[in-house]
Amino acid sequence: MCGQGRNTDSNRGQRGRPGHGEIPEIETLPARAFVHLLTALLYLTPTADFTIPATRRTAKASTIALAVILGLAAGAGIVYAGVSLSAIPSNPNVVVTQTQTITTSGTVSTQTVTTSGAATMEVSSLEGQLYSTNNLLSASRTNASGLQSQLGSARQNLTSLEGELAISEKNATTLQGQVTIFNVQISADDNQIKSLQTQVTTDAGQIAGLQNTVNTDSTQITALQNTIASDNTQITNLQNSVSQDAAQINSLQTSLASATTQVESLQNQVAQLQAAYLVGTFQATVSCGLLGGSCTYTINGAYANLGTSDATSATVTFTFYSAAAAEGQTLCSTTVTIGTVQGDTITMLPQTTCASSYSTQSQSYTWQFVL
Repeated sequence: MCGQGRNTDSNRGQRGRPGHGEIPEIETLPARAFVHLLTALLYLTPTADFTIPATRRTAKASTIALAVILGLAAGAGIVYAGVSLSAIPSNPNVVVTQTQTITTSGTVSTQTVTTSGAATMEVSSLEGQLYSTNNLLSASRTNASGLQSQLGSARQNLTSLEGELAISEKNATTLQGQVTIFNVQISADDNQIKSLQTQVTTDAGQIAGLQNTVNTDSTQITALQNTIASDNTQITNLQNSVSQDAAQINSLQTSLASATTQVESLQNQVAQLQAAYLVGTFQATVSCGLLGGSCTYTINGAYANLGTSDATSATVTFTFYSAAAAEGQTLCSTTVTIGTVQGDTITMLPQTTCASSYSTQSQSYTWQFVL
């Protein structure tokens, strides 16, 4: 029986996706019950020189009654889940000794069970349940290992993104410092331009005054004109420098905007990895009553918080459906409160049951986390 789950946050929407699994077919009662009936009848028939004790005759009568019932059940097509008639001995007085090995949490122990008659059938059923439980424990350990691998990958991604964020923030700080330096330089150049423009105005005034005495002050006029030409050249050079600085500032501002966008993207990714995010893997087994009784589903598995933040007041809801792919009639639903789940952890789900009022077996099931 397998399934997939989905994660839902009541404030931020649902996260994750639904899962479904297959329920194994139940076994049909073997027709060889008629053989047991004939064997029991032959065994009960006394011979001319052999007398059956009262206690043995009673046991043989019980065996005949059981064989008759099982034979009629096979003829009528009655379905019985999980029990094999091979566990019923031909001779109910023969003592059967069975040795079974029980494995629980890595500890192996061996016990010997001595049964007779119909009790052997119950021991066989218990051995089947024990084998199924061991398979579930093995699957849970495998699933926990897979969740641990996902946690390791999430930690590596978080560390890499934090490193890129630190580098981007450092680059943004450096670019901002360069912009400040160029702004200071532009301010100084503007002040110098204003000073030179004032000087040009002063020189032009002096030229106007000296032109009245051009014959005597021609040498001074020429010198002042040369100074004006030099100042104009310097003004032109400074204006070109200001244009170049402005172009470089525009380029740096574009780089700064790009770096700022990258920082915001990395911050969003880090925030997503830090938020609580629950995933899980679960298996369910079914147990139905005899002769069309209602079914009960047993759920085992583990869940993990892949984020670094704790998930509070968390619950998980299991729903069983009569058809595959989470379709058809809802046969059973149960909600388990798991409370607070610390970030970056894996937790085993306590064994949970879901009792159905239907005898129809589920063909798929889903689980959904709510924070």
